[in-house]
Amino acid sequence: MAGLARLWGDSPETRIGRAIIDLVADNLDNSFLPLSLFFEAAKVVHANEEDAVLNVVHLLAGAGFQLLKLQLEYIDNDEVVALDDDEAKAASEKNINPLTGEEDGDLPSKLFICFAPSDVARRALRK
Repeated sequence: MAGLARLWGDSPETRIGRAIIDLVADNLDNSFLPLSLFFEAAKVVHANEEDAVLNVVHLLAGAGFQLLKLQLEYIDNDEVVALDDDEAKAASEKNINPLTGEEDGDLPSKLFICFAPSDVARRALRK
């Protein structure tokens, strides 16, 4: 967490980053973390800065820290499914519904970005 302070000093990103890392550490066994959870974590530290949340998520999902793995999830009414790499590729490139295996013209409105704790996070943040 000292790396966040070195990078961003006393900016909102540092406080939000600490809150998000704590959230990831508390959810290491979850298979997916919706982006909305990161915005909720920012509110806990009284920082409602969407750009700062996105900056932190970008850093944690990128080469800098590699604590978050980017994923796609399929949401249709009460059905929520985290997509594996092959399903995500078929869904995003060919509109193939991951549940039916058939083409679905409405599929883009049912795909959402989410994240999962990476293997690096599981090793580094396990308490």
